[in-house]
Amino acid sequence: MSLLPKATQSNNNSKTRNLKSTLDFLLQKIESIKGKQNLEEIFVLIGKELKKINTSTIVSIVDNKKQSLIIRNVSLIKKFETILPVEKIKKIKIELEKLVKYKEVLNNKNAIFVKNRLNIFKKKLPTIKPFLKKTKTKDLNSIISPLMLKGEVIGFFEFISSDLKPENLSAVKDFSNKFVLKLANTILFQEIMASENRYRGLFEKAQQGFAVLNCQKKKLIDINKKFCKITGYSRDELLQINFLLLIEKNELEKINNFIKKTIAEKPYNQKTPLEYETVLITKNKKRCYIRIVIIQLLSEKEWFITLEDITNKKKIEKELKRQKEKAEKYLNLANNIIIALDKKGFIKLLNKKGYELLNYKEGELAGKDWFENCLPANARKKTKAVFKKIISGNLKEFENYENPIITKQGKERIINWHNTYIKNKAGEITKVLSSGEDITSRKLTDEALRESEEKYRKLVNNMEEGVAIINPTGYINFANRALQKIFKYSGQELKKLHFSKLLHPNDHNLVISRFNSRLAGKKVITNYDFRIIDKNGYIKYINYSGSPILKNNKPIGIQATFRDITEYKKLLNTIESSSRHYKQVIDSIQDSICVIDKNLKIISYNTTFAKKVNMPIDKIKGLKCYEIIPRYENNLFRKHCSKYNKKTGCIITSVLNDKKPQFYIEKNTDKNGQTKYHSLNVFPSISKTGEVYQSVVIIRDKTEQKIAEEKIRQLNEFNEKILNNAPVSIMVINKKGDITATNDYIKYLTKSDGYVGKNIFQLSFFKNKELTDKYKKLFKTGVSFSKNNCQTINKEGQTKYLNIIAVPLKNNKGKIESAISMALDNTEEVVIKEKIEKLNENLEKTIIQRTRQLNEANKELARVLELKSKFISDASHELRTPLTIIQGNLDLAIREADIKKGWTPDLFDSINNEIQRMSGILNELTLLTDVDANTEHLSYEKINLNAMVDIMVHTTKVLALKKNIKIKFNPKKQKNLEIMGDEEKIEKLFLNILRNAIKYTDKKGLIKISLEKGNKEARIIVEDSGIGIPKEDLLYIFERFYRVDKARSRKEGGTGLGLSICKWIAEAHGGYISVESELNKGSIFTIHLPFDYKTKKTKSSFANL
Repeated sequence: MSLLPKATQSNNNSKTRNLKSTLDFLLQKIESIKGKQNLEEIFVLIGKELKKINTSTIVSIVDNKKQSLIIRNVSLIKKFETILPVEKIKKIKIELEKLVKYKEVLNNKNAIFVKNRLNIFKKKLPTIKPFLKKTKTKDLNSIISPLMLKGEVIGFFEFISSDLKPENLSAVKDFSNKFVLKLANTILFQEIMASENRYRGLFEKAQQGFAVLNCQKKKLIDINKKFCKITGYSRDELLQINFLLLIEKNELEKINNFIKKTIAEKPYNQKTPLEYETVLITKNKKRCYIRIVIIQLLSEKEWFITLEDITNKKKIEKELKRQKEKAEKYLNLANNIIIALDKKGFIKLLNKKGYELLNYKEGELAGKDWFENCLPANARKKTKAVFKKIISGNLKEFENYENPIITKQGKERIINWHNTYIKNKAGEITKVLSSGEDITSRKLTDEALRESEEKYRKLVNNMEEGVAIINPTGYINFANRALQKIFKYSGQELKKLHFSKLLHPNDHNLVISRFNSRLAGKKVITNYDFRIIDKNGYIKYINYSGSPILKNNKPIGIQATFRDITEYKKLLNTIESSSRHYKQVIDSIQDSICVIDKNLKIISYNTTFAKKVNMPIDKIKGLKCYEIIPRYENNLFRKHCSKYNKKTGCIITSVLNDKKPQFYIEKNTDKNGQTKYHSLNVFPSISKTGEVYQSVVIIRDKTEQKIAEEKIRQLNEFNEKILNNAPVSIMVINKKGDITATNDYIKYLTKSDGYVGKNIFQLSFFKNKELTDKYKKLFKTGVSFSKNNCQTINKEGQTKYLNIIAVPLKNNKGKIESAISMALDNTEEVVIKEKIEKLNENLEKTIIQRTRQLNEANKELARVLELKSKFISDASHELRTPLTIIQGNLDLAIREADIKKGWTPDLFDSINNEIQRMSGILNELTLLTDVDANTEHLSYEKINLNAMVDIMVHTTKVLALKKNIKIKFNPKKQKNLEIMGDEEKIEKLFLNILRNAIKYTDKKGLIKISLEKGNKEARIIVEDSGIGIPKEDLLYIFERFYRVDKARSRKEGGTGLGLSICKWIAEAHGGYISVESELNKGSIFTIHLPFDYKTKKTKSSFANL
C-alpha cells in the first residue's frame, strides 16, 4: 500500500495539482493577502489555504528563527498517520522535522535535493521500522529551498514527493525568489504605511526644512513647515511650481549638473549624505544661501532632502575671510616665520617668509603635516614630544625653543621659536601659534667657536701630562684631567687648594723658593723633580716644568706641566736591586761564566771564573780572552785558542762568525791523580737585526755527572743480569704492540733469538685471538689482566702452556705509555691434567683399575697443587728479591739525581710506582700462599675501630684528593667501639674496601664512612657514589681473580685478589662482608665483626679451590 494518493483521487471536490500548479497557487496567495500582517501571520494565512488543496506534494514552511513548522498541507499527512499507532504519531512528527537537512541549506544558502527521504527516516527511527516495512511504501524525495530576505535566511520551503527529481531544483529556486520578492514587497508596503503616521509629526515639527523631491520633474512631492518658512512660499505654492525656479539664475546650471550626476551614479546605498550649497531667491526676492542635503535616495525618481538657511553663516565666513586676508598681509610683512598648527600638527597658517625660507610655493604646504614635511627625521620625535606638551598646556617650559627644519631641497636651517597657543570660546587649546627666527648663521659661528675652544680643551685634557695654571697667590686656576688624576683631587677641589699644600714637607721650601723667584723674573731651574702627597696620602715623584704667563711683560701666573715619574723611580730602584741580585746569583753559580765582546775582550764574568783562572776579580775585565781562558784549570782549554793552536783555530771567533753555539768536553787529571771532566759551551748573543754582538762562555765541571752515569750504567747491567736470570719471561711492550725490551728467559721459552723490535700481534708464538684482544684492551683501558694456560708453540714445535700477567706502565699524568708482560711456564701442570683426562677415558674398563688410577691421579694432582702453591710462593720470593734490589738501586739513583740536579726524572717516578704495584701484587700472592698452606695466623688484641678508621681515612686522603673525592667520617661518634682481632689484618681489610671505593668513584664523588654498634657485633659501613656493581656479578666479587666487566673499563687496574683477601680476614674473625649495589648509582660495603672471637681456624673458604 502506498502512502501517496493516486493522481485520480480527489478531496473536497478540488482538482489534484502537480508541483508546478502548487507553486503557482502559493504565489497567487501571497499577492491576495491584504491588511497589516507580520511575517508569521502571513505564513499562517497561506497555511490555511494550503490545507484546502489536495496534492501529491507535501509542502512545509519552517521559520528559521523559531526552528518550528509553520505550514504543512495535512491531507496527505493524515493518510500517513493512519498507518502508525496513535501514540507514535507525535514523536514521529518531531523527529521528522529533525531529519530535514536545514543546516546544510542554512550554511550554503542554496536549495538541495534529498534522495530517499523515507529511507533516512527509517534509519533515524528504528522503533517504527516494523510498521514501515508492512506498508511497502515508495521512496519519498525532497527539495529544501531557503527563503532569503535582505541577505538572511528567514525560513525554508520543503517539497516532498515521489515524483521529485534533481531537475526540479531550478523551478523551486525560481519560485523561492519570486515568493520572497512578493512577500518582501507586501511587508515593506505595510511597514511604510504603518510608519507614515509615526514619522509625520516629527517631519512637521523639525527645525530643518524637509521635502521629498521628484528629481526628474523637479517638483516637490511633500514638504514640512520649516521648508515653507525658509522659501517664503506656502505649501500649496511649492507643490505647484518647479523647484529649480527658486534657485538664482547663475546657479541653475551648476545644480542641474549636480542632479544629473547624482542620477547617473545611482548611489541608492550611499551611507554619507550628499551635500550641495547654492543661492535661493525667496518669495520676497531676497537672496538666501542654502545647503541642500540628500539624506536618503528612495528611488531613481524620488529624493528625500533637507534645506538649511546658511545666509548668516556665509556673512560670517566672508568677514572672517576678509580679516584673514588682512592678517596675512601683516604676517607677510613680518621678517620672521609665522606658523599656526592644529592639535594634530597640520599647517593651518604659514606666512610668506616661511614659504620663502622653506623654498615652497605659497599655499603648497597648507593642510600638510608640519613634522613629516618640514623637519629632518632625526628631530621629529623630540620636537613632536615638545609640541604635545605645549598643546596640553605646558607652555612656560617651552615658550622659547630651538629645532632644525628642512627645506624642499633637503637643506637644514635652525629656527629659534617663540610659542603661544590659541583657545576657543570654551577655553580649549585648538592651535599653536609660533614666531620663528632663522639663527642658522649665528649657530654655525657659535659652533665653530665652541668647537675651537673644545678642541683646545680636549687637547689639554687628553694630554698624558698634567697641565695647570697657577696664579701669583699660589692657587690653581685650571687643572686638566691628567693633573686631577695625579693629585686625586677634582678640578673644583684643586681650585680651593694652595699649591704648597700638595708638596712633600722635605721638598716644600725648595719648590716654593723657585716658584717665587720665577714670578719675580729671576733665572732659576725650570725643569726638576720633587715629591708631592696626593689626596689619599700616597707620596709621588713629579717631574715639573714651568714657564711664566706674561701680561704687559709682567708675570701674572705660572703655566706648569707635571709628569708622574713614580713608576719610573720605582723601576730604576728595581733595576739597581735586580742588577745586584742577579750578580749575586751569577756569582753563586758553581759554573764558570764570562761574556766576551766582538773584539774578544772579556766584559763580564762571575767569581767562580776568576777563581778558576787564578786572577784577582778586578783585574780580568777588558783583557783579551786568549790571555785568560787558557789559564783555566792549568791550560785545560789551551788547544781551543788560536794563539796556541793555529790548526783548530779560536772557538770564540768561530761562534762569533758562524752564529752557532759550540760544545766541547775535555778530560784531565788533577794533582791527586783523579780524572776530571769539564764542558766548554760557547753561545752567540744575536741582536734583533741578526748581528752577533757578543758571546757567552759557560765552563761546567762534569766530573760528578760522569761518575753518576758510570754508576747508572753498572746498575743497569746488574739489573739486566737479575732480570735475565729470573725464571719468568718478561717483556716491555709499547702502545703499538712493539716489543722494546725482554729478558733472556724468553729466548729459552720460545727457542728463538729474541723478539725486541718485533710486534707482538704479528708473532706466531703469541697468535691467540683472546690473548691479542686482552693486550689491546689493556692499552685502551689501562686495566691489567691475567690469562692462565695460554697454549702456544715455540720454534722447535714444543707446545707450551703459559700463565700470562700483564700490567700497564703509566706516566705521572696517568696516561698509558707501555706495559710489562710476564709469562710463567705452566706446561707441566697442564700436561699432567691432560694425562688425568686421558686416564678418565679408560676408567670404565674395570672398577679396580679405575680406583687404582684414580688414587694415582689424586696423588699426582695433590703433588701438582703443592707444586703450584710452592711455585707461587717461590715465584713471589724470587720476584721480591730482584724487586727489592731494583727498589734500592732506584732509591739511590733518585737521591743522587736529587742532590746533583735538584730534580728527579719522570722515568724514575714511573718505575718506582710500578715497583710499588708489583710489590703489592707479590704481598697478596704471598698471603694467599700462606692461607692455602694454613700457615697464616691471627694475633688477637683490642682494636679501637674509631681510631683505626680515622687513621686510614687520613692515609687515603691523598688518593681521594687526586680525584677531588670527598670522604665524610665523623670520628666523634662511636668513640670507644672496640673488638678483639688482628689489627694489621683488620686495617688491611678496611683499607682494601676504602681504596676500592676511591678507585671506582668518579671525580667529585662522595664516600661516606660510618660505625655502628650492634648487640654482638660492630659494623663498618663504606658507602660510595661510584659506578656500582651489576646484580649478576654480586655473587662472584669475592672470588679469587674475579673482576667485574664494568669495573675493568676504569683507568685503575687491579689483580682481582683484594676482595678475596677481605673475605678471608672477615671470616677468620668470625665475621662476614655484606654488599648492596646498583649499577651507576654506587655501592655499600658493610663489614660485620663480632666483639670477641678467638679461633685458630684461619684457613679461608677458598683454600680448597
